[in-house]
Amino acid sequence: MRAWLGLLLVVVLASCSRPDFVALSGYIPGYVADSEVNTWQQIGQTTTDYVIKAPTGTAPATGWTTIVALHPAGGNGQGMVQAFERLPNPPEALILAPTIADQSGMTYDAAAIITHTILEKIKAEYPINPQQIVVFGYSQGGATASVYAQRYPEGVAGVAITGAPVLAYPRQNAPNLKYAIGVGENDPRKEPATTFAQELKQRNYPVEFEVIPGIGHEFAPQYLDMVLSLVSNVQ
Repeated sequence: MRAWLGLLLVVVLASCSRPDFVALSGYIPGYVADSEVNTWQQIGQTTTDYVIKAPTGTAPATGWTTIVALHPAGGNGQGMVQAFERLPNPPEALILAPTIADQSGMTYDAAAIITHTILEKIKAEYPINPQQIVVFGYSQGGATASVYAQRYPEGVAGVAITGAPVLAYPRQNAPNLKYAIGVGENDPRKEPATTFAQELKQRNYPVEFEVIPGIGHEFAPQYLDMVLSLVSNVQ
């Protein structure tokens, strides 16, 4: 088991060298022993790891609020979990963070389907409140989050999309879906993100939109604040 964990640590640290993940590298000092790492075998040859961080203590009668955290290209689920663990007041929520293998060569639709399949599996194993699921992603993970909300609007209460290269508009039959959209002031994706937020508001969706001053396409701590705000709004 220790040898396996050592191999996992090497893989996690190697992932940090890729450019789209460099801004998250500070959240990855090493393997977090109290997170549960699992492996799920996709149809075909792709293996997807996912990390689960469950709250301590007994779950509420209605089940835990759940955050599905989706990493950028070159990232991993462990880094997304650690981003939340490093907060001064980590959320009282179950965090599910898949590592989508070879995400760069996969459609966002396929990544959303993989994420949904894992989430459905976890629902059978953990006391999750199905009315309090928030999907969060940064960069390519943000694109997957937006596609996830489009495909499965009935299965998510809120979606936080940050620095996303692709923005998928929701179906018309999901008026209760809450959105949080974040982008850097100097990110080339600011204009489409702004248009996306404006269009959602015109469709009467609850939207929190924030442009982070002074940054480009990089991960910002404010994105986590937006997720926590969204979690509070769905509880």
